[in-house]
Amino acid sequence: MTNVEKALFSAWIRRLGKKRVVELTASIAGSSLGEKVAKLVKSKSNVELAAILLEGFDGYYHQTVYMRRIKQADKLAKAIDLMDSTDGVSLLTTLPDGKLFRALFMVTQRMQFVESQTTTVFSIDVAFPVALSISGPQLTIQVLTMQSGRKTWSLIVGRPLQRMLTFVRADRIADKLLTFLLTAQVDLGEYHDYTGRAKLLLASSSADTYSGSYNEGTDGQSTHKTVRGKGKRALRESMPNGFEKLMGANRILKAEVELKDSYQGLDAGSKMVVYPSIGKIILRSSLEGGDLNAFIKALGKDLAMAG
Repeated sequence: MTNVEKALFSAWIRRLGKKRVVELTASIAGSSLGEKVAKLVKSKSNVELAAILLEGFDGYYHQTVYMRRIKQADKLAKAIDLMDSTDGVSLLTTLPDGKLFRALFMVTQRMQFVESQTTTVFSIDVAFPVALSISGPQLTIQVLTMQSGRKTWSLIVGRPLQRMLTFVRADRIADKLLTFLLTAQVDLGEYHDYTGRAKLLLASSSADTYSGSYNEGTDGQSTHKTVRGKGKRALRESMPNGFEKLMGANRILKAEVELKDSYQGLDAGSKMVVYPSIGKIILRSSLEGGDLNAFIKALGKDLAMAG
């Protein structure tokens, strides 16, 4: 494992949150948490590190989640076990668990930086973890959000940086994995439109919605957005007519949501942007161990019943 790879694993493990990281490193000697995490990474095998990363995807990481409906779940799971690394995508581990199949991939992106002292532009290949799950007809892809700043990336690459020229885009990483999976010649289906389930979330007393976009008629789109900041009010309170139109739409394109109370496995305070029509969720807050799998299962319930 290279120094950059070790630094990346350390950064990802730190994103589990201080409480969980302290638990993981309790038996490791060190003067700082960062030093303990570095020792943890050095002492673990790739399989053990993969298990820690998958735990992060289960209920800790800021991440982007994509849900698809597939027709050949068993065939895809078997094909993944036989796939070779290619085109910047490699399979780190698979973890079959009853009816649930899980895999952790590393998807490489070329990133460019400007060194602060010499203003030299340099590039490195960075592999990002992507979790894949197959449960019945549902395929779920989860991409770790890595919008870290210059300081963090300076520590990762081991060089002082003036600025970053490349930023991590979850959609691009997910698309690269999908392209890789297509080489197995298995039908990957289509994104799951969970508008119906999204409406249950938005209508719940446990959730506040602050913006929403939806299809209107056959040719138009409408957006309603409440003013944010001190004294912010949810859309249903500040713009009740707009909220009613959003809830009456056939397809919801986007909604910004914050949980006031626990809901389907996620804790109060969880923030997200949902894109029901394309089966996408961006989780903007640390979930601190909330049951993300239960939340995803709830949004995909109609899909599972249809399958």
